[in-house]
Amino acid sequence: MQKNQQYALILLIVLCVLQSSCGFRSIYDTSHAESLPDIHIMPINSINGSELYRHLLDIIDNVETARLELHIKLDYTISNLAIATDSTVMQQNIMQRLHYTLLDTNNNTNVTSGTITSFGVCNTMFGPYTSYIEERQIELNLAREAAGEIQSRLMMYFANSHHM
Repeated sequence: MQKNQQYALILLIVLCVLQSSCGFRSIYDTSHAESLPDIHIMPINSINGSELYRHLLDIIDNVETARLELHIKLDYTISNLAIATDSTVMQQNIMQRLHYTLLDTNNNTNVTSGTITSFGVCNTMFGPYTSYIEERQIELNLAREAAGEIQSRLMMYFANSHHM
């Protein structure tokens, strides 16, 4: 009798867990990317913009005939701070700010939009190549992060709305 009560308790716990998790979906699950409607990603005219565009193409299907167009305005600000007393070491603060807008081309209306601001910091020596390599790597990382953030925001928007 004691063993049957233990099995019943375990079964009850399992049923409670299954019932409470009903309908749970992780927003970071990549299978949700297919639930995005067709989107045409407009090219971004800058070197850093081309990196962001490439990362977006890797994670969002780009359909040229789609009725939704993703427009992105990208801005970078780099500030240099000397942090060594003899001015041989410099810290670079890189700020990436982008504004994205998803437009419905049928009626030229704004479906959703937002602003994403990201920061990167690197310490470099004064020199023509070390600064460039460090700065470029930070910019690539910021582009990758921004593309993922745009994808997440679009997935959340379409998961929570009945637009399409």
